Amino acid sequence: MVPIDLTSKGIPVVFEAPEGATIEPGIPETAAGGIMMKSLVVKKGKFNVEVIEMMGDTRSLAEIVPGIRQGSREIDVHQGFEKETDHGHVQRIRLKGLDEFLFNYDAMVKGGSSIVFMPGSGQGTLTKQEALEIFEALETAH
Repeated sequence: MVPIDLTSKGIPVVFEAPEGATIEPGIPETAAGGIMMKSLVVKKGKFNVEVIEMMGDTRSLAEIVPGIRQGSREIDVHQGFEKETDHGHVQRIRLKGLDEFLFNYDAMVKGGSSIVFMPGSGQGTLTKQEALEIFEALETAH
């Protein structure tokens, strides 16, 4: 893993990602409820992470994380959390009789913006170990 700095691409965050990872545009910039969102996707192999900055989001992590965790609990396929921290979680879900793993990491609130990391579009199935390794890399975010 090597540091990836997205600041020059418009999102003020640095975190660890696989060497040679690509940075691609995410969802188009959108505004909702006074919050402007922009995103980038960092990927290489199973490492496929969408990084979303929500500008104008004045909530603290203590307000953001529980809401996201509660939403994760409410999906029909939720089977539990493999890891929970003050910044996010690795979740186990069951689809078609098989366990799969997802991650959500809420890195920080900087100057009226929150930054959220979640699986990128087309993530595919992650093993528990893969999801934990991605989550561990995201824990380096600053």
